[in-house]
Amino acid sequence: MSIDTDPLELLEAVERVYPSLSVEAKSELRLSIDSLSKRLETPWEITKRIVWQEPCIKACIYTLIDLGVFQRWTDAGAEVQSPEDLCRDTTCDPLLLDRLLHNLAANNLLINRGPGKYAMTEFAKSLAKPDQKAAYCYSRRIQSRMLDQLPSYLRERKYSLTSSTSRSTAFSQAFRTDDTFFVYLSKHPDLEKSFALCMQGVSESMESWVNIYPTEQLVQDKEDRQLEVVLVDVGGGIGHDINAFQRKHRMQSGRLILQDSAKVLKQAKVEPNIDVMPHDFFRPQTVKARAYYLHSILHDWPDDEACAILKNLKSVMSCDSIILLHELVKDCPMTSRTATWMDITMLAAFNSRERNLDEWQILAERAGLKMTGHSCHPDTPYSIIKLELATNNICGPEEIYSG
Repeated sequence: MSIDTDPLELLEAVERVYPSLSVEAKSELRLSIDSLSKRLETPWEITKRIVWQEPCIKACIYTLIDLGVFQRWTDAGAEVQSPEDLCRDTTCDPLLLDRLLHNLAANNLLINRGPGKYAMTEFAKSLAKPDQKAAYCYSRRIQSRMLDQLPSYLRERKYSLTSSTSRSTAFSQAFRTDDTFFVYLSKHPDLEKSFALCMQGVSESMESWVNIYPTEQLVQDKEDRQLEVVLVDVGGGIGHDINAFQRKHRMQSGRLILQDSAKVLKQAKVEPNIDVMPHDFFRPQTVKARAYYLHSILHDWPDDEACAILKNLKSVMSCDSIILLHELVKDCPMTSRTATWMDITMLAAFNSRERNLDEWQILAERAGLKMTGHSCHPDTPYSIIKLELATNNICGPEEIYSG
């Protein structure tokens, strides 16, 4: 390809080959395109995008979800719709709706098919799904509010986190509460439901943990060692991850246990042979098991609380037991961008943080555990960290897995 090739032809070529690329190559390509786009923008173009363009996009999406536009559009089954079509059975002015839709079309989130005619992109279709709608509800009512408060919160503390706790956060300041994030949500069932649906959608959009870690080892160990319980999913929500394990292995002997609060477990829909058990992970674990699995639990907590959670598991572990942490590891290749915005979210909500591999190891050692494995996969920014009792010399040297 010559150096004077039309740039638009280059972009068309990229679009043609994109579907055939691996997930890892697609991710690298998107990052490269985004990096190029930022370099091509002037400083004021970047400022206008951050200050005006992106907030307006969110405001339009919030409003269209409130109006039920994407749901009605999907239900209608028509590819192209006009504002008049979508306003039926509402009090919305078609001219107003056209302005909202036009904003999304101008940002390539809808397709403009001529004056007053719009078609949905795959993204727009997704906005009719409960988990996506819940994500924007969470963004508007929780995420945006606590992040807006973060600069003031940090300034008042002279940019020091030494005295910060999980009860004194940008979140608690924004909502004028002494409750922690999750306690506050528990007192507001609509927000709690939106958050749970949002997190379910996030989990389902990513590579399952059973494709990151060699879970066959847990099944083999169950057969060899005759432990009663193979896996406890600690703080496992409505069961997405333990269901994935059961669908893969179809455990008939032994038990799989899903633990969370009683309120959350009422929403759980689990595969056969999975027991549900109300449990607070700040209290001592009561179940002896081969493996304890925690998905994005410890990143919600500062070191003191995270250490306490691990110690509560350690108290019932045998020399054959392991803990599997499904978490971001900041220094892994696929993690960098996701880890940065997650890290700031953890700061605002919990005064916690995303950790690198050394920090995970230090946390484990503080709890009387040792890191003996780190599993990663090219298709996800998340890793599985394997912990064992620090005094256990049976399992051998550290293992590194890659999918």
